[in-house]
Amino acid sequence: VDEQYAALEKADCLAVVTEWNQFRNPDFGRIKKMLKAPLIFDGRNLYSPQLLADLGMVYFCIGRPAPKV
Repeated sequence: VDEQYAALEKADCLAVVTEWNQFRNPDFGRIKKMLKAPLIFDGRNLYSPQLLADLGMVYFCIGRPAPKV
């Protein structure tokens, strides 16, 4: 499980480009702590924009309206 988080340490953002099962339900709290900024680019529309907004994360995805920043 830690392998999928290893690349996030001090990364500028998370870019999701796969829909593999191990990335469908991540620990967003852990992700937020590891990233330099709480920023996710989701090319697969895996996550709920509202959930991520509620968690204080900035979320961009393909084919959905842009968030109000």
